Amino acid sequence: MRRMLITILIFIALIAVLILVHEAGHFFTAKRAGIKVEEFGFGFPPRMIGFRRGETVYSLNWIPLGGFVKIFGEEGGDEKDPRSFTSRGAGIRALVIVAGIAMNLVLAASLFSIGHMVGLPTIVEGDGDVRSLSKLQINVVEIAKDSPAMAGGLAIGDVIARVDGNSFKTVDALRAYILDRRGKELAFEVLHDNAPRTLMLTPRENPPEGQGPLGFAMVRTGIQKLPWHKAVWQGVEDTFVFSWMLLKALGRLFADMVTRGEVSGDVTGPVGIAVLTGRVAKLGIAHLLQFAAAISVNLALINIFPIPALDGGRLLFILLEKLKGHPVKRSTEQRVHQIGFALLLTLMLLITVRDVIKLF
Repeated sequence: MRRMLITILIFIALIAVLILVHEAGHFFTAKRAGIKVEEFGFGFPPRMIGFRRGETVYSLNWIPLGGFVKIFGEEGGDEKDPRSFTSRGAGIRALVIVAGIAMNLVLAASLFSIGHMVGLPTIVEGDGDVRSLSKLQINVVEIAKDSPAMAGGLAIGDVIARVDGNSFKTVDALRAYILDRRGKELAFEVLHDNAPRTLMLTPRENPPEGQGPLGFAMVRTGIQKLPWHKAVWQGVEDTFVFSWMLLKALGRLFADMVTRGEVSGDVTGPVGIAVLTGRVAKLGIAHLLQFAAAISVNLALINIFPIPALDGGRLLFILLEKLKGHPVKRSTEQRVHQIGFALLLTLMLLITVRDVIKLF
């Protein structure tokens, strides 16, 4: 129960930071442009508590799955008021919308950079130079279905400490040891969620094609700390690399939704992210920073897609306005966003139900 409570608190803190940073981008850019901001809210209504400072209400709401900035005139009308969102040119409005996405990418680069300063795991290739690394270990990174490794209880993320009482410095040495003892039971001493346990595994003499005797893949890793100037550059590079990988993955996801009418089993919702947060938190602060950075990039890229009710959907209507020479009818835009929001909530609910079913 105590561990679950800690996981929930870490998850809420993580979501709070990601959302507040995103909405702060909209908030400060609008304020800077002289646009009136009516409310800055964490979570979705109904409102739990709120207070007014100046012209803006700051609120905490009951549904902690998002956040919002209510900008005067954002929903249309009030075009003649100089402090209205709709009274501003397309460039200013687009800048206010993009600011939230940009802030999530800045946050991701910052978290990746801090992670590199604290020390992040890096893969050691072969007998590579390990003088700059600490905490060298062999990690399980993949397990084949119906393999001896899966049947024996080995899990992705486990650290192999010893086999039959022997320590191994390289993956090749451990692989050779397993190959030489096919058909014989081996005692694997592993760390699972930092807790030691011993598993008895028997390598197959004739494994299926593409699999090893035990049916799992492993890599050797070490913790590498970078000086601050290198860490900052590496954090920016990590953000770009991860963004590109995620864009390709999201492209495949939306293609599957359109062509096959189904959502990939790899997609997870708030419940799944909460479970992953708990698992990552056990690995240490550096891993949690990396995880938070990845979620921040995810939030930024999903928001930029031209989906109604998201930032990208609003940008799409600004683009249509520029192409047509006049705004899309406000009632039409509002209706599209309302439908999009309802569909997004339905999708989130379905994914959450699937996550709960997986848990139990």
